[in-house]
Amino acid sequence: MIKILAILDDRPGNNTQVEGIANRLSKEIRKSEVIKKRAIYNAFAKLPFLKFINHAYHLSNPKEFDVKADIVITAGRRAAFVGYLHKKNFGSKWIHNMWPGFIAKHADILVLPFHDKTRKLPNIIRFLGAPNNLDISKLEEEAKDFIEFSSIDKPKLACLIGGSHKSGKFTNEMAEDLADKINSFVYKNNVYPLVTLSRRTGEAQANTLKEKIADPKYLYDLKGLNPYKAMLYYADSILVTSDSISMISEAVATQKQVYIYDHEDLSGNKHKEFIKELINQKVVSYIGSDRSSVNTKDFMQDLINEIIRKLHLNT
Repeated sequence: MIKILAILDDRPGNNTQVEGIANRLSKEIRKSEVIKKRAIYNAFAKLPFLKFINHAYHLSNPKEFDVKADIVITAGRRAAFVGYLHKKNFGSKWIHNMWPGFIAKHADILVLPFHDKTRKLPNIIRFLGAPNNLDISKLEEEAKDFIEFSSIDKPKLACLIGGSHKSGKFTNEMAEDLADKINSFVYKNNVYPLVTLSRRTGEAQANTLKEKIADPKYLYDLKGLNPYKAMLYYADSILVTSDSISMISEAVATQKQVYIYDHEDLSGNKHKEFIKELINQKVVSYIGSDRSSVNTKDFMQDLINEIIRKLHLNT
């Protein structure tokens, strides 16, 4: 039995990457199990990481990780030292997501973003997007609370709308432009829009989208059950704003037609590089563009296959 230790913490985005790799890897290895442990950090976690190289002083629950495992998976700099120490103490194969600093050479596998081309180590696997935990086979079960979507008698366009972030702003003018593009697409293609907003969308921008996107529509404004997974399941095509690599990655993982809404001030440089490569591979296209795309890629499966190859795992 191959034991896969997935180390989670207080970062939901990191956890999605860890669980995504752990769960997909476990599906490929016939006799395996995933063990999930959550790291709880203390005040020492704010200090330079050199202090933790031989001891997990930055953990409030270090004994939680005194469990033997064949593979340990981590994401983020703080969790990296838990993975490093687990490998040192138990001989585990260590898979880490994102650059962990000076202990990078100790990882058996480093999963880095496609756009990060400055690092040069033999243990690096570059991934286009962000590893995700989207399980297509489970989407139907996760969508059961929104069975009403199945009664809509038109093709459905899921609109996944993010907002401002550290590398870009989502302005009210962009909200108006996005609404116009959605309306144009709906009219031209005779589809029904399923719209979800984000905490980052902004109050004024949310009100603009509610007002400007023509009815009939479904619009989730963060009240009640979140329809995100149901929208991915029922959608015939998906529109995603360019501010979220994670949302774009999950949309692509459905292998449905994916459109991107972008503005020069909305997406950062790494977002633009990511989207450019997806367009070059004809995986996505811009909303309103005449350029066609055919989304048949399974980037997560490609990643898992490469991990299995590099670690010489028996499946």
